[in-house]
Amino acid sequence: MKVTWYSNAPWAPTGYGTQTAQVCRRLRDDGHDVAIAANYGQMASVTEWEGIPVYPGGADRFSTDVLDHVHRAHTGGAPGLIVSLYDVWVLGKAGEGFDMASWTPVDHEPAPPQVVEWARSHRTIAMSRHGQDAFKRAGVTSTYIPHGIDTGLFKPTPSDVRKHLKVPEDAFLVMINAANQDSRPSRKAWPEMLMALARWMPERRDVYVYLHADLTRPSGLHLPAYMQMLQMDDTRMRACDQAGYRLGAFTQQELVEFYSAAEVLLSTSRGEGFGLAVPEAMACGTPAIVTNFTAQPEIVGDTGWTVRWQPYYDPDHGAFWATPFIGGIIEALEAAYRERGTELAAVRSTAAREKAMEYDADRVYAEHWRPWLASVERDMARPARKGMSKSAKRRKAAA
Repeated sequence: MKVTWYSNAPWAPTGYGTQTAQVCRRLRDDGHDVAIAANYGQMASVTEWEGIPVYPGGADRFSTDVLDHVHRAHTGGAPGLIVSLYDVWVLGKAGEGFDMASWTPVDHEPAPPQVVEWARSHRTIAMSRHGQDAFKRAGVTSTYIPHGIDTGLFKPTPSDVRKHLKVPEDAFLVMINAANQDSRPSRKAWPEMLMALARWMPERRDVYVYLHADLTRPSGLHLPAYMQMLQMDDTRMRACDQAGYRLGAFTQQELVEFYSAAEVLLSTSRGEGFGLAVPEAMACGTPAIVTNFTAQPEIVGDTGWTVRWQPYYDPDHGAFWATPFIGGIIEALEAAYRERGTELAAVRSTAAREKAMEYDADRVYAEHWRPWLASVERDMARPARKGMSKSAKRRKAAA
């Protein structure tokens, strides 16, 4: 089957980029004819990645203006499928008239109206059980396919990360790996996470923090200024090389070493469609602290800690996010701290790794992608009403 994949470029150091790489490799190896329509990470020319053509972005912010053109160029007018891995509210009329499936996050509760409207007229893939349940409550049928991770790479890995970061070997190291792309509000809940750390660290003098993020991204919070206002002990704060982060210079192997060096991953987001950093850390044997909201608790299961929250209404999407309780974050940090070095900590680390194996990329492809693709191929092979694609028929039925 000819597949046009719309998302970040496969080399982009983002969740969308890593999933594009993982799935498109397996699509190619399964005999599908794949092209990637990159909405981030490739500009001005068509290039090739591991035998797969990667088309550049267009003039539109999300490159929806060129998606139809890319699909026509790839299929040559033959039947094919567009698969989008992105927020569907950006797509507008892109893909209209073509068979299109959307692997879409639901990071609010309930599913936002724009997302539901799109899902009613397209093949819809939910990347979490929360998303699938939210669609079901809205009367939309979806297929569950979670994100996948390379558990052969993401595994407990010794390294000299602490030496490089100048963190004592016996220190309790908290890691935060979260984008800093917005501030009103911060979806990753940077203000709450840092305030919790600022209040807790004076009581625990052997706690250090490593931030894997862009600290001064213009669209995000100015984290150094915020930490200074909180009077955080900068002698115990560490961050990745900022130029290297913006340039995408960190390899996944380096990320594995950071995860493995930490005692706990702090990731109490306001909402997640999936939240890839959490199972990545878990696969490295590092348990996570998350907000008990959207997809986050289903990924952690009983291997980590979930934090209480209060609702935050997001008027842009007409649905709720969650604001994690600062006191709840402190309680979870303290629980992880007290458990350090115990038999229970070792059991928890092993359990985190085992839970993350549910999202092994080969397993996800074999158990979810392959049967779904086979069903789509059977559906596309059925005679369609003359002059109307199946996608168009679904839109007409939803109207």
